Amino acid sequence: MQVAQYESESSGEETQEKHTNVIGKAKRRPESKFWIEEATYNHSSEVEALIKDDWSKHYVNYTERGRKVKQAVAELYSDGVTKPRQIMRALEARKMKTPTYGQLNSYLVHLRKKKYGSHQISLGELEQWCQANESIPTTEDTAFVVSYEIKYDDEDDEDVEDYQGSRFRIFISFLRLLSITLLSSHINADATYKLVWQGFPVLVVATTDLKISFHPFGLAICSNEKTKDFEFIFKRIQLGLVNTNKGLFKPTALVSDAADAIKNGFRKVFDHPYDEIMC
Repeated sequence: MQVAQYESESSGEETQEKHTNVIGKAKRRPESKFWIEEATYNHSSEVEALIKDDWSKHYVNYTERGRKVKQAVAELYSDGVTKPRQIMRALEARKMKTPTYGQLNSYLVHLRKKKYGSHQISLGELEQWCQANESIPTTEDTAFVVSYEIKYDDEDDEDVEDYQGSRFRIFISFLRLLSITLLSSHINADATYKLVWQGFPVLVVATTDLKISFHPFGLAICSNEKTKDFEFIFKRIQLGLVNTNKGLFKPTALVSDAADAIKNGFRKVFDHPYDEIMC
């Protein structure tokens, strides 16, 4: 991917016109500005490296007053005042020059990264986290990684369902949630897009009772939503039950939408007769 940077000059194709009207003087001819390519980058990360997290080239970056404003914002953030509107009001109460909301939001991103680190995680870091949390806990309400799969793009395997590049699958649950499966007769399965992690939808498997209460068995995060991904989830429910000596789950019904990936994944794991209920 190429990301180009441009500057304004007097040659090129696209124009931007300026008009000047002054009473008592002749109208000036429109001046044209053209855009030419100054530099081309091979990857967006090269461009991002040139962009600072501090707010834009506003004078508050360079003056003593500007440094005091940024210091005040950092102190407010450390004290738990993290909302832009609250910070603006606090600066106004101190009779300090306030930045624009765009400048403030940019600086808050910088403060969050400085305090919590990057919000992005690599596959290697994800694998380390899974390994550190896959031990079966001694308490029923402690989350653990029931199972995970991480495939790097240079690895060969039999999983050839139109996948390209690296991919991952993780199933997380509690001992208490796994126990609920043995009291259930049906599975509800679907992907959520209001709840996402690193841009990937969270896949939910659960059951419902006669009071229409929702009881999850666990959560899965996969890099895709194909048959292999749902097959992984249903298999890991069984694996979690076996590893915790709880027996096997034999659902009599699958409740889902019309997605073939869910139905096919379910069919590959549960080969006994069951009903399909579409919602």
